[in-house]
Amino acid sequence: KGAEAVLVGEDGKPVSKSVAESARPIPEGKDFRAPYDQSKKDFTDRDLTDASLRDVDLMEAVFKGVKAARADFSGTDISAAVFENADLSEVDFRRARMRWPTFNRCTLSKANFEGMDLSMVHLNVVKLDGANLRKLKGIGTVNQGDFTGADLRGADLSKFGDGAMGKPVFTGAQYDKRTKWPAGFD
Repeated sequence: KGAEAVLVGEDGKPVSKSVAESARPIPEGKDFRAPYDQSKKDFTDRDLTDASLRDVDLMEAVFKGVKAARADFSGTDISAAVFENADLSEVDFRRARMRWPTFNRCTLSKANFEGMDLSMVHLNVVKLDGANLRKLKGIGTVNQGDFTGADLRGADLSKFGDGAMGKPVFTGAQYDKRTKWPAGFD
């Protein structure tokens, strides 16, 4: 008999059938993976809901007023990109390169930043409620951040700085003994 095909994930490990079946198809007109270089592109007021921008170069791209719920930004380079008044709910940012992107007045509810380093990310008036921040490698200054219900298990928040515009909200956030808090944090 022939060998049975096995679907593997990004980490090279086998993926269960239920996980494989849950992958959403990319809607028509929402696949932005080609051309690879879309740096400096202006996506202002675009509907990118369920879009795939996976592994695309989006350096210095502009995302003002964008609706991008459930979009796939994994592996994307968003260095120096500007996100403003954007709905980025449930967006996958894992493996994204993030050198000085700016998120102003953005909704990042249930966004996935697992294992990311956000120490060079500008977060200003952001809603990260329910976001996956497990194993976060760092985070910088946040002005008016709402982390209500966020998953902070294993996250390194030791260099976290309160912004000048208000203290972050951590009501109901999940954390564990591996979570590293800033000095003097209560």
